Amino acid sequence: MEHILPLLDGRQLAYAEAGDPLSDTVVLNIHGLFTYGQIDTKNLAPVFSQKSLHLIWPTQPGWGRSTPAPAKVPYRTFLCGDMTALLNHTRPVPPKYIYIVGGSYGTLGAQILYGAPYDQFPYGKHIAGLMILGPFSPFNQHKDYAKTFTLSSYLSIGPAAPYVPFLSTLSRIAVSSKLKNVESAQAFLSNIFHSKMGDGDKEEFLEWRARKGGEEGQFEREMAEKMVKSVEFSWEGFKNTATHLHEDWGFKVGGLDDEHTKAPVLIVCADKDDMSPPEMARWLDAHYKNSTVKVLSGGHLAAVTRMDQLWEEFLKPVPTKYV
Repeated sequence: MEHILPLLDGRQLAYAEAGDPLSDTVVLNIHGLFTYGQIDTKNLAPVFSQKSLHLIWPTQPGWGRSTPAPAKVPYRTFLCGDMTALLNHTRPVPPKYIYIVGGSYGTLGAQILYGAPYDQFPYGKHIAGLMILGPFSPFNQHKDYAKTFTLSSYLSIGPAAPYVPFLSTLSRIAVSSKLKNVESAQAFLSNIFHSKMGDGDKEEFLEWRARKGGEEGQFEREMAEKMVKSVEFSWEGFKNTATHLHEDWGFKVGGLDDEHTKAPVLIVCADKDDMSPPEMARWLDAHYKNSTVKVLSGGHLAAVTRMDQLWEEFLKPVPTKYV
């Protein structure tokens, strides 16, 4: 079920939540491109039924039913403000522990919350872990970030993208033609998802689909439906992507103090990912003081079929229920 939180500046923030709102542990998930905050409670990893957790999945500004970001306000500023307002609203009492997760473009927001000064994101004091899947490094700190980009990525989010509006328009036109309906979105997604799979990855996908009880094409269609709905009301979220990726995070990844880095960082990347290349994950692993990198076989969506295991590893420190 989707909820709407009115914000003080007149915008609205859509979000979904599940689990126990009185739990002392929150899992905050920051989504990536072409999706929104939705919790599929039927297909949650087994670990979620074993531990007492409060799940909060916000929809980023400009996606789904969340109002676009305020003009000329840095991403880190409205992100920290929005997430503080959301946690104030959804939590009867402050959580003791917050586990933050981000995938792809969502790794930008997840990492900013992890390293944000506490006067900007007070809940940062409670962060107990960060998991980033297919991560982006900070472009203004990682000088070689675009070295292994494909031509498409270079044009859409590379060095010139924030300064040449035509490139953003061109990218939107190219992608919107593929999201005109669920059928075309499903074909687009299937190509991204399956094109980088080796034989072992394909077998793993079939086993995963059998465990989840899905029919052939069901997973791709459900994701395609979310893709179409994510831009049903606005393309502003997509239009702002390159600008946000190039902005200052407000801190240096390698310069975070011991208090911020006490929470471990699990970095998950894929060896054939050409959207957020594994070189960026390696750069992050070399600069975070308390990180572990896990390299999967496959492309940009390689983590999808491994999420049960990844959630299990990430949430291992959380006590099981009734203990």
